[in-house]
Amino acid sequence: MDTKGFNIVVKDDYEALSSEAARQIAEAIQEKPHLVIVLATGSTPTRVYELLAERYRKGEFKTEKIIAVKLDEWGGLPMNDPGTCETYLKKHVIWPLDIPDKHFLSFDSNPSNPINECTHIKNTLDNLGTIDICILGLGANGHVAMNELADTLEPRPHVANLAESTRHHAMLRDSPEVKYGMTLGMEDILGSKKIIMLVNGAHKASQLKQLSDGPVTPQFPASYLRQHPDAIVLADKAAAGQ
Repeated sequence: MDTKGFNIVVKDDYEALSSEAARQIAEAIQEKPHLVIVLATGSTPTRVYELLAERYRKGEFKTEKIIAVKLDEWGGLPMNDPGTCETYLKKHVIWPLDIPDKHFLSFDSNPSNPINECTHIKNTLDNLGTIDICILGLGANGHVAMNELADTLEPRPHVANLAESTRHHAMLRDSPEVKYGMTLGMEDILGSKKIIMLVNGAHKASQLKQLSDGPVTPQFPASYLRQHPDAIVLADKAAAGQ
């Protein structure tokens, strides 16, 4: 991996930042075939996953030993709902990379007991050991995964009360009934050996500036990445406009 400490790297455009992220992930898998990787969803990482699948099809790395971990999930939807993180990740990562289902650690999107589901994910993570790479996006209000702004942040997998802006996420266009989320906690995320955060578009310019220059505070959870020993923010010029 190329960089240590907290770094913001600006690329020309979305394609360039996606290509750089895919390269870094591919090289990490080459170095450690049994890598544990946490996967974000949404529009921003989609091109990264497409480029990673292209590299896989070219034979650059093998995937049968990878452990893929779902970063978060919308609560109250059937697992096959098109709005779930489950559906997204299977479509864009698990199936294209031929990752075995038994190697996909995944919140159930519609559990009978969400708290117990989070405990299950916590216990399984503890048995897995250290996360090698965590892929993140930057939330519209500075949240990370579904760790929303708060006086204190939850350290481990937990049920999240979603901010109004989060409940209007584009993934939920056809699933307005979502009222809660389930997510890895900030301790899980910050305990990863490497973090790759993807930020693109002018609509994220003010958030990226706050991440760069603002205080480290639970009122802007992404700010904690500045304290990580190996976190890279890959941004395009539009997002870096401020």
